Amino acid sequence: SVPGGAVVTLLAVGLFVSATRTFRAAGTPIPGNLPTTTIVRTGPYRFSRNPQYTASIIGLIGLSLGANSMLTVLMSAVMIGVYVLMALVEEEWLKQLYGAPYRDYSRETSRFLDVQGLLALLDRKKPSRQAG
Repeated sequence: SVPGGAVVTLLAVGLFVSATRTFRAAGTPIPGNLPTTTIVRTGPYRFSRNPQYTASIIGLIGLSLGANSMLTVLMSAVMIGVYVLMALVEEEWLKQLYGAPYRDYSRETSRFLDVQGLLALLDRKKPSRQAG
């Protein structure tokens, strides 16, 4: 459906912008072909080691939903596979670059999306229903 695809795509854009801003605030350069300066653990990086790839994958899902086309679904599936491979290769490089600190971060943070962590955060932000 076009409206559902648009909503999913907008969520992806929001995640991508947030991840980019968080990277810049940490002093890590964009684009990613420049040397990494630090392991970023704030913002969306609390819930994903690869929020920009995650946003791109979510955006492709939104595009597929909105386009309602088998060709779009097929091309999106191929691109999602490419993003997964890119994340795997990049993470090996980061493990070599940062060693134990990155391996610790990898154990603590989901590769693409920590749904349980996000739900717990949302649950904590709900106002209490207890009578005061």
